[in-house]
Amino acid sequence: MASADLSRWPALKQSAGFAVGIAGMFLVRYAVPAPAGLTPSGLAALAVFFMAVTFWMTEAIDPVETGVAILVLLPLLDALPFKAALAGLADPLLWLIFGAFVLAAGLSKTGLDRRIAFGILRLAGEKSLSLVVFMFLIQLVFLFLVPSSVGRTVIVLPILTGVATALKLEPKKSNLAKILFIGVPFASITLTQGLTTGASSTAMASSLLTTSLNVTLTWRQYAFLMLPAALTTTALLIPILFWAFPPELKRVEGGKAFIAAELQKLGPMGTNEWKLALLLALLLGLFATGGSLHHMGEGMIAVLVGGLTFLPGLKVHSWPEVQRKIDWGVLLLFGAGLALAQALDSTGAGRWIAQSVFGGTHLPPVALAALVMACVAVVHIGFASMSAMVAAAIPVTVVVANQMQYNPLWMGLVTIMATGMAFILPMESPTNLVTYGLGFYEIKHMMKVGIPCVMMAIAVTLLFATFYWPLLGVRP
Repeated sequence: MASADLSRWPALKQSAGFAVGIAGMFLVRYAVPAPAGLTPSGLAALAVFFMAVTFWMTEAIDPVETGVAILVLLPLLDALPFKAALAGLADPLLWLIFGAFVLAAGLSKTGLDRRIAFGILRLAGEKSLSLVVFMFLIQLVFLFLVPSSVGRTVIVLPILTGVATALKLEPKKSNLAKILFIGVPFASITLTQGLTTGASSTAMASSLLTTSLNVTLTWRQYAFLMLPAALTTTALLIPILFWAFPPELKRVEGGKAFIAAELQKLGPMGTNEWKLALLLALLLGLFATGGSLHHMGEGMIAVLVGGLTFLPGLKVHSWPEVQRKIDWGVLLLFGAGLALAQALDSTGAGRWIAQSVFGGTHLPPVALAALVMACVAVVHIGFASMSAMVAAAIPVTVVVANQMQYNPLWMGLVTIMATGMAFILPMESPTNLVTYGLGFYEIKHMMKVGIPCVMMAIAVTLLFATFYWPLLGVRP
């Protein structure tokens, strides 16, 4: 009976979330007197924000469907003109993600992704630690090629399961399996924060900061600021995983044999693989030299290089093949998140939220950053979408920083790092669910390692924010 009741919980949560979100939105907009300092348009923005956060936390409907609702309701309730609500869909960083999706589709079509992954793993030694380190290294390489933490994890999924089969790792019992199947998605998530192209969520966060603060933050500048902290956090995941789950195997000869066999099946590199490799090199070269050798923006570069994959002579795939592999919903959610943030900012609703939550308090910047990160880590348990988490958290923390007369860019970057701390439950991120569904570990195993990982990530971020970012001109 208890099991049957428990199985009904997701549906009950979704139904209740939908009812609360809709009722709360209309109550806030039409039944509640506008508080002092909040205009009717601000009240409308607050109402839509309440609905969106409720839907995202309860998964009442798909996060992308919530995004479409935001784009419709902001103008419908007079929070933002319709043209302004759609402006986010023309954001250059959205087109950066689009171009990256096109190139990622080429990786999958040509098989270059598997060749790169197996080629890296071939260099690994025969110790279990070496296997884990090189699995993480694969995630680092694909960070520059695939704009999705889920996509990067899916690429290595057949490799993970193949290694587990070759080594006879028993689901839920093998500690090495727990390290691999928990660690790989963790690494993909933490590395995401290092590049604007790491995922749509980081591109959205970067765009929110640059548009609301009227600052320039190029792909290269963002990488210099954030990648060292992301790399350090990712590296420190390994000792925590090995502490929590001492591996039962010290050597992994069977895994090496599997990798060698798969590489042999791939054969020599084909023409399309060489074409795509050259185009990817061109992409990274243009990203790295922006502002010095040329003045193209990152979005234009990504669309340009992505477009070259369709040209005769360079063609590696067709448009019908690509359009099936692009996550159009992510792009819609990106635009909706920017629209919601613009509404909160332009109507003053964001300032009202910040004043209501933090009014009268004044903490030192490091203490405030620690509090913000802890709050985001806890609230993240209720968010299954990284982009939704970014859309909800960034506008508020930027206003809080302004209110306390701290650098909002500094606090925004801290918040971006915090949104990547999806370590406690599998449901916090689709990236975790990719491997959780295979049955190699249970929720209690993830919680055992996840809580120390959150604490470590907070400490690493505070260290970089305090000592490293000021060297690059971003001070509290």
